[in-house]
This record gives sequence, C-alpha cells and structure tokens, in this order.
Amino acid sequence: MLFKSYPTVTRLFQNNLVEVQDILRKVVFTDESIERDRQFTTYKKRDGDTLESIARRFYGREDLSWVIMLFNKVIDPFYGVSLSTSAHDGFMRKKYSGQTLFLSTVGSSLPVSFDSAGITVGTLAIRKVTNDDGSTTYKREPRGTVKKIDAVLGSVQLEDQAGKYKRDDTLVILRDRVEVLTATVQKAVSSLEAPSYFAESTRGASVDPLDPFASIPNSNGVQTSIGSTSADFATAVTYGTPTLLFDYIYNGTGTYVVTNRVKEFNDNTDKSVLALINPQYVPVLEVEMRKLFRNA
Repeated sequence: MLFKSYPTVTRLFQNNLVEVQDILRKVVFTDESIERDRQFTTYKKRDGDTLESIARRFYGREDLSWVIMLFNKVIDPFYGVSLSTSAHDGFMRKKYSGQTLFLSTVGSSLPVSFDSAGITVGTLAIRKVTNDDGSTTYKREPRGTVKKIDAVLGSVQLEDQAGKYKRDDTLVILRDRVEVLTATVQKAVSSLEAPSYFAESTRGASVDPLDPFASIPNSNGVQTSIGSTSADFATAVTYGTPTLLFDYIYNGTGTYVVTNRVKEFNDNTDKSVLALINPQYVPVLEVEMRKLFRNA
C-alpha cells in the first residue's frame, strides 16, 4: 500500500522502457514529531500478532501496516519486529546450530590469535590426534565449518557440524587442504549458550559491557585491567588472576555471562513494543505522504 504512493520513474529493462515505483524515495518521522504531544499508544505485540492484524485491529485496515512500520522505523517486516515464540525458537536454532569453541595456542592457556592465520568464514575445522608413534591423524568427526570468528575472545562458532568437540581436543583449521591454525580446545559449548557479552546482569546493556580481559568486578562494579593495580589488587592483574574470560573458560563461572540465548530473547522482547500513532491522525498522514511524494 505504501509503494502505491511512490512516484514512478522510467527504467530500461530488457531493452524496453518501463515505469516502476521509485522505491529509493524515503519518508520518515522525525524524533520530534514522534514524541510531540504523545500522539501515539504503546502496544506490546503478542504471539500470533502480525503487522497486518495489528493494523486491522487498531486502524480497521490491514493495508495500513506500513503506518506502523514507518512510525517505528522498521525496515524489515519479518525480523524488524518481534517473532512469535515458535518462530523465534526456530530462528535461534538455525542461527546458533553448532558449537562455539574457545581456543588457546597449543601448550598455553592464552586465547589463540587469529591475526595472521588466514581463517575465513567457511573454512573447515577438524580434529587432529597424535598417535603413539608420533604421527598425526585427521579424524572424520568431530568436524564443522567456521561460521563466525571472535578475534577478541579467541573463539570460533561452527555450523554444519558432525560430532561434538570437547576440552583438550586439538583443532585444526584447513584452508585449501593446508593447515592455517592448530589450537587446543579449552571450552566447548552450544553456540546458543555461548557468551554474547559480559555484564553485571542479564539485562545489562551490550553497549556498555564488562571487559572480559579485566578482573571480576568488585562490589561497586569496578574492574581492574590486565597489567594494572588497584585498591583491590596490590600486584598487577594477569589473565589468570582471574579475568572474567579466564574465570568463564577454566573455572566454569557464568555469573557475568549474557548468553546468545538471553541476548536474543531480550532483543526480541524489546522489538515487541510498538508505538501506534493514534487513528485520528492516519487520514492526514496518508494525504501528507501523497503530497510529499508528488512534490519531491
């Protein structure tokens, strides 16, 4: 319905000139206009709700779902608003299908460095074992494809995985059948339960997270960075003091971990809250939209 208001432009398509809607045009509400006089109602999206069903219930017309999208600055009608419980569960299972492996350099507890390894998304991760005679063998399982690399935490997220990795496995990443990284698995978890970030609470903002390479926060929420001293630490903090990341990997402490599951749940909950412009303003909005496009 929104696109019907858009002006048309002439484009060459398969050697023919055709008129098409100019979808590159854009109209937005300013933040001032949204907040002015509180001309909207806050609505919490429920399971089973769609933008169309909300528009029908609130405005009497399904084709006014674009008003909700425009007023809430939603670009993607599928993932820009909250998903139903079942759809969200399916979304998370697909996005976080494999394991996340926290890796260290062989013979060290420090997180592995990916800087010069040449690892890219799509490279193959397999397990390598050392035999009694000193030779090495690649095992068919576990194996997986690298989906995501976290250079800060020294972890990789796998997909299309067969078998499960466990602590102390030797992991090899191959690129064009050449080893580009050999590392030790120090922790292997379901990607859904892996840390998204560290915070003092599960609703802690990801824009201001705790530093995984600093100490466990004191009672005031203050951390001490690696190499620094403080009122809490007379000697300089090291990776194994422990830092938050060390404590999570080697001691299994998840007190400050906000998992991918929790983050996705929080994000989906946040996207369930919509601002619905009051119905009496919609006819005026439709007229003004047409004017803006006509005069553009």
